[in-house]
Amino acid sequence: DSAFLYDCKGCQDCLFSAGLRNKQYCIFNKQCTKEEYEEKKRKLDLGSHKSVLLAQEKFQKFLQDYPRRATFIINSENVTGDHIINSKNVTFGFNVKNIHDGAYLESCEDLKDAMDSTFCGWPAELNYEGISAGCVNAYNSKFCDTSWSNTNIEYCNSCHHSKELFGCFGLRRKNEYCILNKQYAPSGYAKLKQKIIDDMISRKEYGEFFPLNLSPFAYNETVANDYYPLSKEAVLAKDFTWKDLNPKKYQSQNYNIANNIRDIPDSIIKEILACENCGRNYKIISQEMQFYKKFKLPVPRNCFNCRHRARMKQRNPRQLWDRDCSNCHTQIKTPYSPERPEKVYCEKCYLEIVY
Repeated sequence: DSAFLYDCKGCQDCLFSAGLRNKQYCIFNKQCTKEEYEEKKRKLDLGSHKSVLLAQEKFQKFLQDYPRRATFIINSENVTGDHIINSKNVTFGFNVKNIHDGAYLESCEDLKDAMDSTFCGWPAELNYEGISAGCVNAYNSKFCDTSWSNTNIEYCNSCHHSKELFGCFGLRRKNEYCILNKQYAPSGYAKLKQKIIDDMISRKEYGEFFPLNLSPFAYNETVANDYYPLSKEAVLAKDFTWKDLNPKKYQSQNYNIANNIRDIPDSIIKEILACENCGRNYKIISQEMQFYKKFKLPVPRNCFNCRHRARMKQRNPRQLWDRDCSNCHTQIKTPYSPERPEKVYCEKCYLEIVY
């Protein structure tokens, strides 16, 4: 039952606050009585679109003066990155948990001895250059995509519960000793696999993930563009692919969305709406409308894509910069670049100001 918070833990009934621990009835980090809090929240009226926009502006102004934590690292040793929990010996990890001995990992959990991987673990061991591969009791996976519960596989896509695979696609349930989806005797498998690897090495192909020209998606269609946004010119300069959106004339919006959720009828689900930002058409579905009414939230005025981009702008990038703590001037590594205006504190200084 809270809103507009930054790094608050164990809190309830709090508004516009930062760095709180186990608090209740706080507004702008100031303690209120229950009666004061409820009255101020009632006047805030978060069911109003205009009120929410004003509240967002107030919260951003409040945060400008509140120091940011350099990185979120909890119960971890010898690690660099951001949002790291219960891990040891991790270099450049982001959104990772229970990692031992890894480097260049993103959104991984319960993983050991891994490098250059994303969405891997639960648990897994020995994973290299994987995308949602080396997952769920996996061991020794290299250069694979969307492959789970396997042992000793390389260059595979969408293969599950198998072992000893090379260059396979879509295999399921206890397939083994397969190359290009064809099964071999163990000795024949080992010999042919080595022959293929030697040929790949001679062409400088082995040891790298699938080449970009095999990607079914253009750069601006992927989450890579969410975390590392590039212009069309920059994408093409790197020999990546870019997809131009088909020009489309969107329908204009003839329906007037009331300011407050209590004044919006359920019949809005029959209306075609137009994004206030890009003009793209979107609709509100019945389950969505039920959600907004239950939690007294205003109906969005933007399409899904624009709302997604707005949320992504609030997240820190998957990069680290060297800068000084704004309080004690100790050198720190942080996803806040030196050019950004926020005050950024090292872990020691930050913990001294949380409530």
